[in-house]
Amino acid sequence: MNILRSWLLPLLLALGCVLAAGEMRIVVTTDLHGHLRDLAALAPEIRRNTDGKTLSIDLGDTVTGEFVSEYAENSTGMAEALNILGTELWVPGNHDFSLKPEAFRDFVRRFKGGALGGDWRFAGVSGSPCVIVERGGVRCAVIALTDLKMPLRTLPGAGMEFRDPFAVLDECMRIVRAANPQVVVLAWHNGLFTVRGSLPEILRRYPGIDIVLGGHSHQEIPGRRIGKRTLYVQPGAHGRAAGVVDIRTDDATGRIIGVTSRLIRGDLAKPDPELMALDRRLFLESRGIRYRKLGDHVPPRPGEYGSPLGRMGAEALRAAGNADAAVLWLGTNDREPLRRNFSFGDLYRLLPHRNELCVLELTREELTEFIVEHDRLVRKRNYPQLLFVSGIKVRRAGSGEITRVDAPEKLTLAVNDYLIADSRVLRPLAFRPERRFRRLGRDEREIIADYLTNRDTTTKHKERSK
Repeated sequence: MNILRSWLLPLLLALGCVLAAGEMRIVVTTDLHGHLRDLAALAPEIRRNTDGKTLSIDLGDTVTGEFVSEYAENSTGMAEALNILGTELWVPGNHDFSLKPEAFRDFVRRFKGGALGGDWRFAGVSGSPCVIVERGGVRCAVIALTDLKMPLRTLPGAGMEFRDPFAVLDECMRIVRAANPQVVVLAWHNGLFTVRGSLPEILRRYPGIDIVLGGHSHQEIPGRRIGKRTLYVQPGAHGRAAGVVDIRTDDATGRIIGVTSRLIRGDLAKPDPELMALDRRLFLESRGIRYRKLGDHVPPRPGEYGSPLGRMGAEALRAAGNADAAVLWLGTNDREPLRRNFSFGDLYRLLPHRNELCVLELTREELTEFIVEHDRLVRKRNYPQLLFVSGIKVRRAGSGEITRVDAPEKLTLAVNDYLIADSRVLRPLAFRPERRFRRLGRDEREIIADYLTNRDTTTKHKERSK
C-alpha cells in the first residue's frame, strides 16, 4: 500500500492539475495585403489548429497590395476571405486607412467578426477599444490599437480621427482591471519598435499585459520574451505563416501556468478550395480593369531615373493638380512587360498602395529639403523606388546623391498624401492655412492611368491624321 501511494498520489495530483487547468489558443494573422493564394495554402493548417477553445484575430493591412483584393467587389473580397477562415476579430492597419471611405465601410460591414481599436474612427466607423472573451475556461481581455504612427500620418481633410494611443491604453487597463481576466492580450498593428518608443519601454508603463500580438514590420517572430512577464508573437506577412499561442491557467488560482507559441505554415500544394474559388472569382471580376491598356510604355528599371514612363507619371500629377511642379516616387521592375502591352495591372505593380494627390505651397529650400530627406530614406532602406519630377530639375552626382534642385523660389507642388504625412519637412506645412494645402480626392495611380490612356489615344489620332 505504501508503494502504491508513493506513485499513485503524485499521479492523481498531477492529473487533477491538468483537469483543473483552463486551456485557450489564439491564432493570429497579419499583413495579408490581399495575398489570397498564400492564405488559401495556410487555411487548412489554421483549421487543424482551431477548435472551440480558439480565438482568431487578424491584425490589419488586409486588403491593399494585391490587385484582385482591391479592385473586385469594392475591396470587400478580403472580408469574405476572413469570414471563410473564421476570423473573429480584426484590427485595421495603416494601409487599410488608405482605402476609399466607402470601401473601408463596406469591408467592416461585410466582415462577420468585430472591428477592434479604440484609437481610430474612419468613414463613420469605429472599433471597440477592448473585449473580454472566454475560451476553454480562460477569461481573456483583448486590447487593440492600430499603427501608433497614424496620428502623425493624418493630414487636414482626411475624414479620419485618431486618439492618443496611450490615453486609450490607460482607459482599457482600467476596464481590464475591473473585469479581472486571467490573461491580458495587446493586439496591435505595430512591431517591436514604434514611433512612440520600443515595446519594452511601453510594457514597463503597462506591466499587466501578458501577451502582445504584433504586425506592420513584416517580421516573423515565433515568440520572444519581453521582460519577465510578456510574450511577443508576430507571424510575418502575406499569409505565409500564422501565429499560434497556447495558454494554460490554473482554475484554483486563476493564474497563468504556461504560455507557448509557434508559427505554422501552409502547403501550396493543398490549398483551401473555398478560398481558391474566391480568388478565382475576384480575378474574373477584376480582369477587365487589370488588362486595361495604357499604351506603349516600359516600366523603369532599378537606377533608371530617366524613364519616360516615370517622367510622364510626374507630368500627369502636375497637370491634375494644376501645380508648378510634381514629385512621384515610382516602383521599379526587373522584368519588362511586352511593349504596346502596358496595362493598369502593370501600373499597379509599380504603385501597389492607394495614395491621394494633394497640392501644397512651399519654397525652393523646403522642396529641396523634402526631396533629399525622402531620397536618403529610400536609399537607406533599399526600397525599389525611383524619384521622378515635373516642372523642376533634380541634379545628382555620379554616386546618385542629390546635389541640387532647380526650382522657382516659391511654387505649388503636387505630391501624394502619404509622402507629405511621412515627411518631417512637409507635414507641418500642410497645417498652416497660408500654404493653401488642398486634397484632390483622386488616387494618383488612377490619375496616371487616365493621363497615359488619353495621351495614347491622342497620339494614335495624330498618327491616323497624317
